[in-house]
Amino acid sequence: MDEETTQAFIAKIDMARVALNDQRHNIEGYGSGINAAYKLLCEAQAMAPENHAIADEIKKLSGFMVDTTSQNQAAQVVKTPAENTATTTATTTNSSQAPSMAEQLMQQWQIKPVIEILVCVSENQLKGLADTIDSVSTQLYSNWKLTVISNMPSPDPVFQKHDILQWVQINDFQTGLNNAINSSSADWLGLIEAGGCLDGEALFALANHDNLKGDRWQIVYSDEDHIGVDNTYYQPIFKPDFDINQLQGKDLIGGFCFARKALLQDIDGINLSAEHKNDDVVLRATRTLNPSAIGHIPNILYHRPYAPHHTEHMQPQARSNIA
Repeated sequence: MDEETTQAFIAKIDMARVALNDQRHNIEGYGSGINAAYKLLCEAQAMAPENHAIADEIKKLSGFMVDTTSQNQAAQVVKTPAENTATTTATTTNSSQAPSMAEQLMQQWQIKPVIEILVCVSENQLKGLADTIDSVSTQLYSNWKLTVISNMPSPDPVFQKHDILQWVQINDFQTGLNNAINSSSADWLGLIEAGGCLDGEALFALANHDNLKGDRWQIVYSDEDHIGVDNTYYQPIFKPDFDINQLQGKDLIGGFCFARKALLQDIDGINLSAEHKNDDVVLRATRTLNPSAIGHIPNILYHRPYAPHHTEHMQPQARSNIA
């Protein structure tokens, strides 16, 4: 499939999941519930007739459609974690069937980039770090590394046992972060807040767009929502494609932002003293980059731990979309 068809294919799969997880959610032109999901999957199958995973899902749905009382069962066919999508209109991408479709796409990839997640952690953030690590460990895309920068020793020996895990103990977080970026062997790096959680397909989506866009994209950000202490997702933020005029003084980029290593080195890394760290990265990058090199993935790939300051500076267009 070409890039445009691939994007349309993914969008239809996403809408089908929303229809199944929230039976009351009306999708314009398709209706709601099982019938909407069935129509969307049939259209997706027409784009990828050799995709057996979709064909199997259509068969399951056609069986459920015989008996309308089976709608609750149908919601189990394609499912997001913790059944939380009913609390948001966000387009999430987790699915029990996603690996088979993802694997088919990955077989067509020319490259499998290494993606490194960076997290700065102090003592009071250890619980949040555990949540972040859990979300990284369940990624569909496995070519990742995790580096934790902390002023404490590692509380878990697992960091000494695996090459993809690194714990850097240092009192100066900024120096530790700079050193981690400079010594990294990754293609993409991003700073994640302790307690923030990646959607299950977040790194897959980044790697997929790397294959689709190549060097045309140097920085990537995505939509996001918030995750509560009860693990419910709410207050989604649907962001616009990049516009330099909306960036300054606003928290436009948000919590999910990955940049190519060479670019981060060129702009002197990530400034931890900046109020909106990822906006600052992008702003400095645009001094040498064409704005078209800042890519936006219009899917919720990041679940931010809720705090009022995360939305108080949101630019008007995005804020008006918050449910």
